[in-house]
Amino acid sequence: MACIDAAPVSPQLKLLQLRQYVTGEALRAIEQLGYTAEAYRISLERLERKFGGQRRQVAIQLETLEVFQPIQRYNPQALEKFADLLEIAVANLKDAGRHMELQNGTFFSRLLSKLTKQMVAQYQRWLYEHQQTEDVLSLLKWVTLEAEFQTTATEIVDGIQKSASSRPSSHRSLQQRNAHTHLADGQTARDEETSFISSRATCPECNGSHGIWECSTFKGHDTGQRWTRAKELSLCYHCLGTGHRGDKCPRTRTCGVDGCQRNHHRLLHGLA
Repeated sequence: MACIDAAPVSPQLKLLQLRQYVTGEALRAIEQLGYTAEAYRISLERLERKFGGQRRQVAIQLETLEVFQPIQRYNPQALEKFADLLEIAVANLKDAGRHMELQNGTFFSRLLSKLTKQMVAQYQRWLYEHQQTEDVLSLLKWVTLEAEFQTTATEIVDGIQKSASSRPSSHRSLQQRNAHTHLADGQTARDEETSFISSRATCPECNGSHGIWECSTFKGHDTGQRWTRAKELSLCYHCLGTGHRGDKCPRTRTCGVDGCQRNHHRLLHGLA
């Protein structure tokens, strides 16, 4: 629609161009219509009816989330995948004008069912502490941050290369991995993450026993100062981790803070 239909040329030329960009069943659906202006109009209708449509696109994304396997215990890879799928679904729902589904309703309840009870409790605590509304948008924000923190904690302990190479390639392997990541009796997954950070991480800003993203000194800087310190300390601009560059960061995603669409400073920007 953007590259062909909006072009300042005749419908006949648009149809000729359109046929160069479709193959298989899509091409067979329109190739017998001729090259008239009416043929172009019918071609668009057929392609939209058979293969396109915003409704179908949204339905596919929601179905993908519906069949997503519930996350079991501490699993940053599964949580990160869930965050990515949810981010796409939210964007499609917004584009379709289906804002009601982003509120606290059936879709929201189904999303919560994919999380553990402990994660739901952490989300509720985060809502209370940050005075956020309980809906799909706030859940997306929390899941995205939690996935980043869990991945960072895993990399601090296991190392970045080991963490990246151990990422599962299917839901089945996720379940197999989960079976070997449970904690000792009485210890929760969140305790494990906190223990990782407090006992193994040393803040390069103040030498405290915490990650730099939790450092009050670092968080006290303005955005420009944080950029400067991250450069001086050779930190990744994506996640504030060490051992890799920003363009190689395995946790890259759009910032989203104050509408920012850049892909490399969620933590540096978001800590403002």
